[in-house]
Amino acid sequence: MKILGIGLAAIIITLAIAVLGQNNNLTKKPGQSILSRKITLPESRNIESTLLFQMALSNAKIPGGIVTVNCGNPSKQSFVASETTSLELFLINLELTDVHHKWQLNDGVLNLLPKQELPKLLETPIEKFSVQEVTAQEALNLLQEKSEVKRKKIELGLDKASISINKASALNLESEQNSDVTFSLNLKGVTYRQILNEIVKAQGRMTWIYTEKHCGNVNMFSVILVE
Repeated sequence: MKILGIGLAAIIITLAIAVLGQNNNLTKKPGQSILSRKITLPESRNIESTLLFQMALSNAKIPGGIVTVNCGNPSKQSFVASETTSLELFLINLELTDVHHKWQLNDGVLNLLPKQELPKLLETPIEKFSVQEVTAQEALNLLQEKSEVKRKKIELGLDKASISINKASALNLESEQNSDVTFSLNLKGVTYRQILNEIVKAQGRMTWIYTEKHCGNVNMFSVILVE
Protein backbone atom coordinates (compact mmCIF):
# COMPACT_ATOMS: atom_id res chain seq x y z
CA MET A 1 0.00 0.00 0.00
CA LYS A 2 2.86 2.32 0.84
CA ILE A 3 4.43 1.70 -2.56
CA LEU A 4 1.05 2.28 -4.21
CA GLY A 5 0.66 5.55 -2.32
CA ILE A 6 4.08 6.76 -3.44
CA GLY A 7 3.30 5.83 -7.02
CA LEU A 8 -0.03 7.68 -6.92
CA ALA A 9 1.65 10.75 -5.47
CA ALA A 10 4.24 10.67 -8.24
CA ILE A 11 1.50 10.50 -10.86
CA ILE A 12 -0.32 13.46 -9.28
CA ILE A 13 2.89 15.52 -9.20
CA THR A 14 3.62 14.63 -12.83
CA LEU A 15 0.12 15.66 -13.90
CA ALA A 16 0.41 18.91 -11.95
CA ILE A 17 3.69 19.72 -13.66
CA ALA A 18 2.14 18.94 -17.04
CA VAL A 19 -0.84 21.22 -16.36
CA LEU A 20 1.43 24.03 -15.20
CA GLY A 21 3.51 23.58 -18.32
CA GLN A 22 0.42 23.80 -20.51
CA ASN A 23 -0.75 26.94 -18.71
CA ASN A 24 2.69 28.45 -19.10
CA ASN A 25 2.57 27.74 -22.83
CA LEU A 26 -0.84 29.38 -23.01
CA THR A 27 0.51 32.52 -21.42
CA LYS A 28 3.25 32.67 -24.00
CA LYS A 29 1.16 32.81 -27.12
CA PRO A 30 2.92 34.08 -30.24
CA GLY A 31 2.70 37.85 -30.39
CA GLN A 32 1.75 38.28 -26.74
CA SER A 33 5.03 39.98 -25.89
CA ILE A 34 4.41 42.44 -28.74
CA LEU A 35 0.87 43.26 -27.64
CA SER A 36 1.95 43.74 -24.04
CA ARG A 37 4.47 46.44 -24.97
CA LYS A 38 3.84 49.74 -23.25
CA ILE A 39 3.19 52.82 -25.35
CA THR A 40 2.65 56.47 -24.50
CA LEU A 41 1.06 58.66 -27.14
CA PRO A 42 0.59 62.42 -26.97
CA GLU A 43 -2.93 63.71 -26.55
CA SER A 44 -4.56 63.81 -29.96
CA ARG A 45 -7.82 65.36 -31.04
CA ASN A 46 -9.70 64.69 -34.28
CA ILE A 47 -6.82 62.75 -35.84
CA GLU A 48 -7.04 60.11 -38.58
CA SER A 49 -7.19 56.58 -37.21
CA THR A 50 -4.52 55.45 -39.63
CA LEU A 51 -2.09 58.10 -38.40
CA LEU A 52 -2.87 57.26 -34.78
CA PHE A 53 -2.16 53.59 -35.54
CA GLN A 54 1.07 54.54 -37.26
CA MET A 55 2.14 56.55 -34.23
CA ALA A 56 1.47 53.53 -32.01
CA LEU A 57 3.62 51.32 -34.24
CA SER A 58 6.46 53.80 -34.08
CA ASN A 59 6.12 54.07 -30.29
CA ALA A 60 6.11 50.28 -29.86
CA LYS A 61 9.01 49.91 -32.30
CA ILE A 62 7.42 47.20 -34.46
CA PRO A 63 6.83 46.81 -38.22
CA GLY A 64 3.34 47.16 -39.59
CA GLY A 65 0.97 47.72 -42.47
CA ILE A 66 -2.06 49.94 -43.04
CA VAL A 67 -4.83 49.49 -45.61
CA THR A 68 -7.33 52.18 -46.54
CA VAL A 69 -9.96 52.16 -49.26
CA ASN A 70 -11.80 55.43 -49.70
CA CYS A 71 -12.91 58.28 -51.85
CA GLY A 72 -13.91 60.67 -49.13
CA ASN A 73 -13.08 61.81 -45.65
CA PRO A 74 -11.10 59.28 -43.57
CA SER A 75 -12.16 58.16 -40.09
CA LYS A 76 -10.93 60.41 -37.31
CA GLN A 77 -10.47 59.69 -33.62
CA SER A 78 -9.60 61.45 -30.39
CA PHE A 79 -7.07 59.95 -28.01
CA VAL A 80 -6.17 61.20 -24.56
CA ALA A 81 -3.01 59.64 -23.18
CA SER A 82 -3.47 60.14 -19.46
CA GLU A 83 -1.04 57.33 -18.73
CA THR A 84 1.06 54.65 -20.39
CA THR A 85 -1.03 51.79 -21.73
CA SER A 86 -0.38 48.47 -23.43
CA LEU A 87 -0.43 48.22 -27.19
CA GLU A 88 -3.21 45.64 -26.96
CA LEU A 89 -5.53 47.92 -24.95
CA PHE A 90 -4.86 50.74 -27.38
CA LEU A 91 -5.76 48.49 -30.32
CA ILE A 92 -8.94 47.22 -28.68
CA ASN A 93 -10.05 50.78 -28.01
CA LEU A 94 -9.20 51.86 -31.55
CA GLU A 95 -11.20 49.02 -33.08
CA LEU A 96 -14.21 49.79 -30.86
CA THR A 97 -14.25 53.44 -31.93
CA ASP A 98 -13.29 53.07 -35.60
CA VAL A 99 -16.16 51.57 -37.59
CA HIS A 100 -14.00 51.08 -40.68
CA HIS A 101 -10.91 49.23 -39.45
CA LYS A 102 -9.77 46.19 -37.51
CA TRP A 103 -6.29 45.09 -36.42
CA GLN A 104 -4.49 41.83 -37.06
CA LEU A 105 -1.11 40.53 -35.93
CA ASN A 106 0.71 38.45 -38.53
CA ASP A 107 3.98 36.85 -37.44
CA GLY A 108 5.27 39.93 -35.67
CA VAL A 109 3.82 42.47 -38.12
CA LEU A 110 0.77 44.45 -37.03
CA ASN A 111 -1.78 45.30 -39.72
CA LEU A 112 -4.70 47.75 -39.72
CA LEU A 113 -7.25 46.38 -42.20
CA PRO A 114 -10.71 47.33 -43.47
CA LYS A 115 -13.53 45.64 -41.56
CA GLN A 116 -15.15 45.02 -44.90
CA GLU A 117 -13.55 43.24 -47.87
CA LEU A 118 -9.78 43.42 -48.26
CA PRO A 119 -8.63 44.97 -51.58
CA LYS A 120 -8.26 42.17 -54.11
CA LEU A 121 -4.78 43.24 -55.18
CA LEU A 122 -3.51 42.55 -51.66
CA GLU A 123 -4.89 39.01 -51.88
CA THR A 124 -3.18 38.31 -55.21
CA PRO A 125 -1.38 34.94 -54.96
CA ILE A 126 2.26 35.04 -56.00
CA GLU A 127 4.03 31.79 -56.72
CA LYS A 128 7.53 32.94 -55.84
CA PHE A 129 9.22 36.10 -54.63
CA SER A 130 12.98 35.89 -54.30
CA VAL A 131 15.32 38.87 -53.85
CA GLN A 132 18.93 39.10 -52.77
CA GLU A 133 20.61 41.96 -50.89
CA VAL A 134 18.02 44.62 -51.65
CA THR A 135 16.66 47.63 -49.79
CA ALA A 136 12.98 47.89 -48.87
CA GLN A 137 12.41 50.30 -51.76
CA GLU A 138 14.07 47.93 -54.24
CA ALA A 139 12.05 44.99 -52.95
CA LEU A 140 8.84 47.00 -53.30
CA ASN A 141 9.72 47.96 -56.87
CA LEU A 142 10.47 44.34 -57.75
CA LEU A 143 7.13 43.28 -56.31
CA GLN A 144 5.33 45.58 -58.76
CA GLU A 145 7.15 43.86 -61.63
CA LYS A 146 5.80 40.40 -60.83
CA SER A 147 3.65 39.09 -63.66
CA GLU A 148 0.87 38.12 -61.24
CA VAL A 149 0.70 41.70 -59.94
CA LYS A 150 0.69 43.25 -63.42
CA ARG A 151 -2.14 40.96 -64.56
CA LYS A 152 -4.21 41.69 -61.46
CA LYS A 153 -3.78 45.46 -61.81
CA ILE A 154 -5.06 45.32 -65.38
CA GLU A 155 -7.95 43.09 -64.31
CA LEU A 156 -8.93 45.49 -61.51
CA GLY A 157 -8.46 48.63 -63.59
CA LEU A 158 -5.79 49.99 -61.28
CA ASP A 159 -4.05 51.83 -64.08
CA LYS A 160 -2.19 54.35 -61.94
CA ALA A 161 0.20 53.36 -59.18
CA SER A 162 2.24 55.48 -56.83
CA ILE A 163 5.20 53.64 -55.31
CA SER A 164 7.42 55.61 -52.98
CA ILE A 165 9.23 55.73 -49.67
CA ASN A 166 8.67 58.38 -47.05
CA LYS A 167 11.70 58.84 -44.80
CA ALA A 168 9.84 60.90 -42.20
CA SER A 169 8.71 59.08 -39.10
CA ALA A 170 5.11 59.01 -37.90
CA LEU A 171 5.84 61.63 -35.26
CA ASN A 172 7.79 63.91 -37.61
CA LEU A 173 10.97 63.12 -35.74
CA GLU A 174 14.33 62.22 -37.16
CA SER A 175 14.15 58.56 -38.15
CA GLU A 176 16.23 56.10 -36.14
CA GLN A 177 16.22 53.64 -39.01
CA ASN A 178 18.22 53.32 -42.18
CA SER A 179 16.23 52.80 -45.37
CA ASP A 180 19.44 51.56 -47.03
CA VAL A 181 19.51 48.39 -44.92
CA THR A 182 19.67 45.38 -47.27
CA PHE A 183 18.15 41.94 -46.86
CA SER A 184 17.21 38.81 -48.81
CA LEU A 185 13.87 37.04 -49.12
CA ASN A 186 12.92 33.69 -50.60
CA LEU A 187 9.13 33.29 -50.41
CA LYS A 188 6.84 30.77 -52.06
CA GLY A 189 3.07 30.53 -52.25
CA VAL A 190 2.39 33.94 -50.70
CA THR A 191 0.08 36.89 -51.33
CA TYR A 192 0.88 40.51 -52.15
CA ARG A 193 0.11 41.55 -48.56
CA GLN A 194 2.25 38.80 -47.07
CA ILE A 195 5.19 39.99 -49.15
CA LEU A 196 4.68 43.57 -47.95
CA ASN A 197 4.72 42.26 -44.37
CA GLU A 198 7.91 40.30 -44.99
CA ILE A 199 9.60 43.37 -46.51
CA VAL A 200 8.98 45.61 -43.49
CA LYS A 201 9.78 42.77 -41.10
CA ALA A 202 13.12 42.13 -42.81
CA GLN A 203 13.91 45.85 -42.87
CA GLY A 204 13.22 46.27 -39.18
CA ARG A 205 10.48 48.69 -38.17
CA MET A 206 9.03 50.20 -41.32
CA THR A 207 5.31 50.53 -42.02
CA TRP A 208 3.75 49.97 -45.43
CA ILE A 209 0.65 52.00 -46.26
CA TYR A 210 -1.63 50.76 -49.03
CA THR A 211 -4.30 53.16 -50.25
CA GLU A 212 -6.87 52.32 -52.90
CA LYS A 213 -9.28 54.89 -54.33
CA HIS A 214 -12.25 54.53 -56.64
CA CYS A 215 -13.48 58.03 -57.46
CA GLY A 216 -15.72 58.44 -60.46
CA ASN A 217 -13.90 56.98 -63.44
CA VAL A 218 -10.53 56.98 -61.68
CA ASN A 219 -9.23 53.82 -60.05
CA MET A 220 -5.83 53.96 -58.45
CA PHE A 221 -3.72 52.70 -55.57
CA SER A 222 -0.54 53.72 -53.84
CA VAL A 223 2.00 51.91 -51.69
CA ILE A 224 4.18 53.97 -49.38
CA LEU A 225 6.93 52.80 -47.03
CA VAL A 226 7.22 54.93 -43.92
CA GLU A 227 10.15 54.77 -41.53
